[in-house]
Amino acid sequence: MMKKEAIVFLCALCALGSCGPQPDRYADYAHGSGFDRTRIDSAAHGILVVLGRVWGFVKYHHPAFAGERFDADCELFELLPRVADAARP
Repeated sequence: MMKKEAIVFLCALCALGSCGPQPDRYADYAHGSGFDRTRIDSAAHGILVVLGRVWGFVKYHHPAFAGERFDADCELFELLPRVADAARP
C-alpha cells in the first residue's frame, strides 16, 4: 500500500506545480465537482482514500494554499477523475 500512497502523493504534488494563478481556472466548479462516478472498483477506492488523506493534509499545511493563488478543493476536483482512471488496468 505504501507504493500506491507514494504515487498518489507525487501526482498531487505534480498537479500543484503544473497549475498557475489563473482567475478563471475554477469557473467549471461553480455548481459541483463534475466527478459523477457512482461505482468504483476496490483498487480505485483504495487509491481515492489515499488521495483524500493526502489532500486533507496538503490543504491545511502546504504554503501554496495559504494565499489565494490556488483553491485546494478545486485542485482535488481536477485530480479525482485522473486518479480514479489511473487505477484501471
